[in-house]
Amino acid sequence: MARGISDEGRHKQGRGLGSKDSWIPWCQVHDFGGRGRKHQIPSQIFKRSRHALSQIEANLIFVVEMADNVADSREQFPLKLPDTKLIASKLGISHPISPDGKSEIMSTDLLIDYKNGTQRAIAIKSSSDLFNVRVIEKLQIEKEYWNDKGVDWKLITERDFPDALVYNVRQLRSYFQIQDNLSSVLFEKLKEYKSREHSISKVIGIISKEMKIPSGRGMEIFKHLCAKRLLKFDYYRPFTPKMHWYEFSIKC
Repeated sequence: MARGISDEGRHKQGRGLGSKDSWIPWCQVHDFGGRGRKHQIPSQIFKRSRHALSQIEANLIFVVEMADNVADSREQFPLKLPDTKLIASKLGISHPISPDGKSEIMSTDLLIDYKNGTQRAIAIKSSSDLFNVRVIEKLQIEKEYWNDKGVDWKLITERDFPDALVYNVRQLRSYFQIQDNLSSVLFEKLKEYKSREHSISKVIGIISKEMKIPSGRGMEIFKHLCAKRLLKFDYYRPFTPKMHWYEFSIKC
């Protein structure tokens, strides 16, 4: 897959700099050819687009953006070239080379900053990629890079995303930005609702009737509250209106 920009060009564009709203990913979707499932995704929490170079990366971004313990997350984070060259030499591994024959700057797919001050670097690969010796070698360099910096490093494949988890984050994501002054009203009524054995559809039906809104609108607002993590449930189980109210917890 040919690259459309050199490392020098990336530096000139200010890539790999900033944070949160101002972060500019080192690698971007338009740097590559037409093969593969690449996505430029409007962020739900930052005023910028996210660059995902595979469907697995997109799924991870969806999950991370819904986590309430994340302060920042920077996709396609560049690694310092002198450090990766030294690590490659120590490991006896050939460092990645660009098409023009120069040592190429490596990147980590996602660097997460947590609210407690810790970080995690994540490499994302298809499980089939792990049979490729060269892929494993580059992952070894990346892992040692972050270990040397005292940052937790994790490798993630599609096997780490159960179907139910992907279904939930994708479904609820579309409700994240709903602007409705009724959401605070419905949220307060939910906090006061006592019948925990009722299904969600019944709870929303009762509260929607009290609020004099269609039950479908009430369900949309309920999903918005879930997307904002004001209501929490087990994301490894598919969300359905038949779920019981006791399966949800309310953020205080």
